[in-house]
Amino acid sequence: SVVLTAFLIAAGTALRCIPASAGVATILINIGQFLNGASGIVLMAVPPLISSTWFPPNQRTTATAISSIFNYVGTAVGYLIGPLFVSQPHLTPNSTIHQNETIVDDISGEIRRLMYVECGYCTAVFLAIL
Repeated sequence: SVVLTAFLIAAGTALRCIPASAGVATILINIGQFLNGASGIVLMAVPPLISSTWFPPNQRTTATAISSIFNYVGTAVGYLIGPLFVSQPHLTPNSTIHQNETIVDDISGEIRRLMYVECGYCTAVFLAIL
């Protein structure tokens, strides 16, 4: 089940990276996010499984708590990494982001780069599991 989960995550992040028109890209991104969400079900069940396999009964609660907390720490780190790759647009007081195509292109490129990095990381983890 861990191999299937890692595959779903790698496939989901890869689908988001496929260059396509806006309509097709929306469908691919939604399918990719669905695959990532489906794999999350298994990931949340891993801490109790690991603690029941590797720890004696009197240590299982602590082991489950620590590993469950690290699931959420990983999520928090994901929110910290995003702004490192995608910068805040610098707008003048009377402008909007839609008035300046270069800002939209720059942000789109930064988001694309973040998705490629995520895809590379998830694929590397999947290959390491194999």
